[in-house]
Amino acid sequence: MLNRRNLILGALPFLATVSVVAPPAPFFYPGALLADDWVPSKIGDERYLIRALGRPDKIIVYLHSWEGNHNQVALYKSLLGARDAVLVSPNFGGRNDKPSAMGSLESTDRIMRVISEARRWTGLTRVQVVGFSGGGMAALLLLGRRRKEVEKASLWVPIFDLASVFDMTSNQELRTDMLRVLGGPPEGPDDPRYLNRSPRSCMHNFDGFTKVIVNVGGLDTEVPKKNGEDACSAMIACAPDAYVSLVEWPQMGHGFDAAEAIRQLESA
Repeated sequence: MLNRRNLILGALPFLATVSVVAPPAPFFYPGALLADDWVPSKIGDERYLIRALGRPDKIIVYLHSWEGNHNQVALYKSLLGARDAVLVSPNFGGRNDKPSAMGSLESTDRIMRVISEARRWTGLTRVQVVGFSGGGMAALLLLGRRRKEVEKASLWVPIFDLASVFDMTSNQELRTDMLRVLGGPPEGPDDPRYLNRSPRSCMHNFDGFTKVIVNVGGLDTEVPKKNGEDACSAMIACAPDAYVSLVEWPQMGHGFDAAEAIRQLESA
């Protein structure tokens, strides 16, 4: 397991105890959810994978990395350690090398379409999110653009500000993708081409409804840890009593630990 340094910001989880009784899980699920594997699915032109574990009482959404797509979720077997959940993995534009992806409003709408479809299929309402890299960016955008949809989120090396990442990243492919989509390098920190697709543009809407754990790598040069730190600071500034946890893994680069992500959701 990775070594970590944990900093809880805002309200500490042990200050109060709240008893929450989850509604009973539905007694019926569509046949596709009975399969013992990932099931390729589609709503309109949005592709996603879906899979049920145990007797689900929640939906866990995996949001893929910058260069990934909806199939990436199958690489992380440890996600199957989630108990009693429906796992879904939207595509939301695939790799972030096109205008329809990379933090666009359309990409957020596509994630919500999959969430809404999963809710309709299962009758479940509780939603938790795991986001890695570009998926962490997509998750932050979801929290800023669509409030009160997600109860918990475990985010790994998320992008908070595209212009900052363009200037600081060691990954030339990230820069190349941004240039392809946005037409040129940022003309200052508030260039609207970059800002409008960044969580920094909408984090002022965060209301503390979601319990958020942000994981950063002490050795990350692709998305420097300042992105995760700034995301946490922005959320706390808007909702001082929110449960926002910043976890630094000193020996981790641009990484993701699927088993730890599930543990974080279960313990938050």
